[in-house]
Order: sequence, then C-alpha cells, then structure tokens
Amino acid sequence: MHRFTLAFYEPISRSAPHIYISALPFAPKESIISQRLLPLFPNVFAITKGQKVHWSACLRTFDGHTDSIWSVALSQDGRRIASGSDDKTIRIWDVDTGTMLVAPFQGHIDSVRSVAFSPDGLWVASGSRDGIIRIWDADTGATVIKPLEGHSDSIKSVAFSPVGHHLASGSVDKTIRIWDSKSGTVIKSLQGHSDSVLSVAFSSDGRRIVSGSADMTICIWGVESGKRLVKPIEGHADIVTSVAFSPDGLQILSASWDNTIRIWDAETGDALLGPFTGHTVKIWSVAFSTYCVKCGRPNNPHLGLEGWHIGR
Repeated sequence: MHRFTLAFYEPISRSAPHIYISALPFAPKESIISQRLLPLFPNVFAITKGQKVHWSACLRTFDGHTDSIWSVALSQDGRRIASGSDDKTIRIWDVDTGTMLVAPFQGHIDSVRSVAFSPDGLWVASGSRDGIIRIWDADTGATVIKPLEGHSDSIKSVAFSPVGHHLASGSVDKTIRIWDSKSGTVIKSLQGHSDSVLSVAFSSDGRRIVSGSADMTICIWGVESGKRLVKPIEGHADIVTSVAFSPDGLQILSASWDNTIRIWDAETGDALLGPFTGHTVKIWSVAFSTYCVKCGRPNNPHLGLEGWHIGR
C-alpha cells in the first residue's frame, strides 16, 4: 500500500475514485495489491501491453529543474530534500509526495554546486560557481543573512557543523573557509591544498574538518587551530571528489576519479581498507550509513569497520 500510494499520490489526491479507475489498473501485475484487488473490479480498463511486472526500485522522481542538478541534501528528519542546479536555483521537495514545498530559491547568478541543510532543518546553505555562499530560510526561501563573500572562485562544497554554528566551504581557489553561520563572518581560512577543494565535511564532534582536493590528497584540519592535524593523505591516483567522516569520527571515506573508494584512519591518515574497486567510471560521491547493517540500529563505535555500510 505504501508503494501504491507513492506511485499514484497525485491522481488519488485529486479524487478518491482514481484509486480504482486510474491507479489500480496500472499497479504492477505481480504486486500484492494487483493480484488481490484487481479481480474485485472487473469493469475497470485493462492494460494489454507494457504493464510493469514488479514495482520499480525508484520510489519517487522529482521534476522541476530546467538544467543539470549538481547537489542534493536530505534534512535530518528525512522529510525534505534540497537540490542545487545549473539553472541557478535551489529547490525544496517533499520526500513523500515529490512536490516542491516552496518557490525556487533565486539569487545566485551562476550554477549552484552544493547545498546543505542545517542540523535543525531551518536553514539551507548553497555554494555557487559565482563564488558566493547564501543561507536561506528552508520554509520561505528568504535569505537569512547577507551573502557570504570571500572566496575568489567557484564554491564546490558547503557543510554545516553538527551544532550548526559554523559553516565550512571548499573552493576552486584552493582554500577552505570556516564561517560563523549566524553573522556570516569568516572565522578561519585553511590553506594547504595545491588545487581545487572539491569536498568538505565536519566530524560528528565538530572539532575537525576533512577536505578532498583535485591535488589527489585528503587533509584533516583542526577547527580551533585552522592547522592540518596530519600530513596530507595520499593514495588516490586521480582527483578526490568526495570525503566523509564515519559517525564515530574514527574513519574517513573517500571517492575519486580513479574509480576507487578508500577508508582511512582519521587520527593517523593511514589506509585502513581499500581500494574498493568495481566502478568503471569516475565516482562523484560517497557517504557513510548511520545505521548498522547487522542490527538495523544506529551505528556504535564498538562495531568497528565491519559494522559500517558504504554507499555511493
């Protein structure tokens, strides 16, 4: 019933009889709802060719952007998705219905390359090719503070700290900046990469930032000191497109255009697992699951590496 509702939400929401006259005939013929209920309604139309056999793995398609989409972010409560696009807009979507919850956020004058929800879900940060970061009210689309200016080139990645007081950004200008998310002032400018910074992420305690760069290295920084905590992590044979801390902060996950995924010790920078191979083309994004693959509960540090689920 959940899949049925997701698939046919729009016609059903317009008129309840569409459950029978529009939706039920289109349910996959091997689905439980089709097998049990369709025989009870012999006078609805029948599909003679092209009917799906099983439900698709795709739960929902979100349509509205007029150009390529570069970044998506899920709110912490799992109810909304933010997306940033080459059409220069940010859009907020309802996860269950696929509808836009508010008019597109407009203000950037170039492609939006990265979006992130604040931990409380009230704000959305966006980084653009115009070199500007904006923070928006997630419910209304109004800007919360003045645009964050300081980077001299395209913004590739933005991330809120776990509490939401800080915002980190990575740029083609080879720097990472830490901002006060309430005032928009720069707290630290982190320098050390020799090429574009493509991805930044905070540790769960908010004390460290990890960055991945086109210089093929990964760096770990102290938020307080603004200094690198270990020497640059090397191992990938091409640009590092995405990095993430594990929920306990002990491991770092990285993805690269060398088609591999690797896991590193977040304290020493030593390689722990990988390279994981299988992809045949560039990898753009990776993320840690927040749930244990063994028990289905939130991950705990004692589980070790074998307890983490790795996705792309």
